[in-house]
Amino acid sequence: MKKIDCIVVGGGAIGTFHALALLRMGKTVVQFERNSKPYNSTVQNFGQVVASGMKRGFWQEMGFRSTEIYKELNKHLNLGIRENGSLYVASSEVELQVLAETAQYFNSINYPSQLLSKAETLAKQPSLQPDYVFGGLFFPTEVTAEPRVTIYKIQELLCQSNNYKLLTNTFVKDIEETSQGVKVTDAFNNQYLAEKVFVCTGFEYRALFPLLFLTSNLMQVKLNMLLTYPMPEVKLPGSLLTGLTIRRYDGFKDASSYKLLNPEEVAKPLRDYGVHILFKQAIDGSIIIGDSHEYADAGNEESLDFFNDNAINNLMLNEAKRILNLPNWAIRYQWNGYYAQHKTEEVFTKTIGNNIHICCAIGGKGMTTSAGFSEWHVGELYG
Repeated sequence: MKKIDCIVVGGGAIGTFHALALLRMGKTVVQFERNSKPYNSTVQNFGQVVASGMKRGFWQEMGFRSTEIYKELNKHLNLGIRENGSLYVASSEVELQVLAETAQYFNSINYPSQLLSKAETLAKQPSLQPDYVFGGLFFPTEVTAEPRVTIYKIQELLCQSNNYKLLTNTFVKDIEETSQGVKVTDAFNNQYLAEKVFVCTGFEYRALFPLLFLTSNLMQVKLNMLLTYPMPEVKLPGSLLTGLTIRRYDGFKDASSYKLLNPEEVAKPLRDYGVHILFKQAIDGSIIIGDSHEYADAGNEESLDFFNDNAINNLMLNEAKRILNLPNWAIRYQWNGYYAQHKTEEVFTKTIGNNIHICCAIGGKGMTTSAGFSEWHVGELYG
């Protein structure tokens, strides 16, 4: 067996951005994807890259760096990245005060933002229901991605390197550290030897390290999402985020007024299902609406059954109609997204032996932070 510098198991965002970071360090990389192409959380999400919503400090920095990486890559290949900004809309005076304090913070770190009055918010987004709007906060440099385009295009870009190989439809069944290196065996009994192996498979690492999986404090999260028919006559900013999002995202929780937000102001069914309304318009003019959150512990993830609950969808739609005025609310597609999340940590990392590195369960911030975090993680491991 010829020894490879690095093997990455998993073709989603975390795995692919680890591969990118390793290639940029001059490493030879083989990446495994068990399907013909990744199709789980990496492609089932909104495609919002909102560093503004991340927890201040490390994760916000990872969001800033990820945005830079997306823009840089987009110069070389059209990844479906659009620099069309993020608009948060306050639905109460307290939410607006949270936005105002957050704008002061971003001004202090020279991250572009614009606090908007009600009139300015409605002028920027005329489709908003006037009764909903108290004001807004706009981030002009933030981007959106097309989830079912971006990751595949990045892998195409990586495949142009002689130091990278992507093996699809290839399931890894065993990883073992030996005196010669880390031995990886696939389902066809092909064996590979590497200096380091990165396991970036989300919930799927249960097949490789089942005991660790069951004791690693992970949860599976299920989302409901909806997609309208194309409405090219409607023009939305890149990411349209609402009062429920201001209440949910960590990036706003350091504002002194945040503690004044009363959870009881939000209808109990919306709280029970973790609904916070987001809108994003795809390139074809259709609009993604979401989302909800249901949780199950590792080992009990089948309790999140395969049904897409219309009661939850109707909750989302009714709230969405209170916020936005669309000419057509007919839903073309509805689907469930799933991602892994750790109960107490922002991401799950674990080193087995010296050279097997598990990195998964980055939660709902994968699209925003995976690129920057993967670069940081690889740098930490290689010093």
